[in-house]
Amino acid sequence: MKSNFVRVSMLVVGAAAAYAQNTGTMKVEIPFGFNASGTSMPAGQYLVDTRTPTVVILRDAKQHVSAMVRAQASESTLPQTNSRLVFHRYGDQYFLSEIWSTGNSVGRQIPQTKQERALAQQLANPDRVIVAGVR
Repeated sequence: MKSNFVRVSMLVVGAAAAYAQNTGTMKVEIPFGFNASGTSMPAGQYLVDTRTPTVVILRDAKQHVSAMVRAQASESTLPQTNSRLVFHRYGDQYFLSEIWSTGNSVGRQIPQTKQERALAQQLANPDRVIVAGVR
């Protein structure tokens, strides 16, 4: 009985520590305006909330602009060493493409919008631009 209590206590403490390390929110400074699932977002500091598996919420630090972005899980073979947002750049237009968090092997992939697909047909290979995030 006592050993079961110890095991359960260790499990609860371990789960609480894992939750504290992975709150699902990161801060990121994005130095350019960008498109997030059809919403135009200005350059600035953002809070990125990835706590739900199919929706990402982006809020600027000043609480003026926000967007809810539909997302799909994307797996990596190894846990990520850095939090980051990945954008596709077509000329001077940026589109949010991926979100990865430190310590996770599952990230979020953002589906292309009609506007991005049209640009992708004109300009075959977009540049990948990576912006570091902070947990």
